[in-house]
Amino acid sequence: MKTKLSVIIVFLFLFSGYGTIAQNGVGLRMGLNMGTVINEFQGEDHEGSKRLPSPGLNIGVFANFGGDVISFSPGINFSTKGATVKNTDFDYTAKSSYNYIELPLLLRITLGDGDFNGYINAGIYAALMASGKIKVKGDNSSETYKIDFDTDHYRRFDMGALVGGGAQYKLGPGRLFLDARFGMGFIGLDSDPADGDKALLNFTPTLAVGYMYAFGE
Repeated sequence: MKTKLSVIIVFLFLFSGYGTIAQNGVGLRMGLNMGTVINEFQGEDHEGSKRLPSPGLNIGVFANFGGDVISFSPGINFSTKGATVKNTDFDYTAKSSYNYIELPLLLRITLGDGDFNGYINAGIYAALMASGKIKVKGDNSSETYKIDFDTDHYRRFDMGALVGGGAQYKLGPGRLFLDARFGMGFIGLDSDPADGDKALLNFTPTLAVGYMYAFGE
């Protein structure tokens, strides 16, 4: 009985917000993805290839609710992921851009109190590719291919893990924040990879700024 009572007390302490609702709010964030794909290319077609980060937009809205220390933060983002591949043997550069509608679900732990503090977060995301394109540049040519989901072997659905953290400062009725995240996809982009090729997975570092309007601040 004492054990159950202790668990209940700890639960209420963590989620009660010490009598406040300072972590309850809604916000907007905007940032830059520097996406790439991981797992090595295999086969002769990819000899001499080097993968580089590919910049893309990340913008979204989110809610945050819970206690002063532990809170839950779901959201919805427009996120452009992808990669840039530079091939020195055949002298071309190919940049892929994948536009996703992404739903992050994060657990957030706030560190410290007062007007300025930090936080860490971790969770999962689910995403649906709305559109995509590949731009190939050679010595004297440049072509852009739009991804056709009916004929190209691309998976539209992706899910993965998110970890990150940031710092926030009380400004007006809410908090201004700077946020860094790392997203790691679990599902291969190619639904029908060539023999010998490993699955290509999205890996997306993001740096963003934003503002959360806090209820009760």
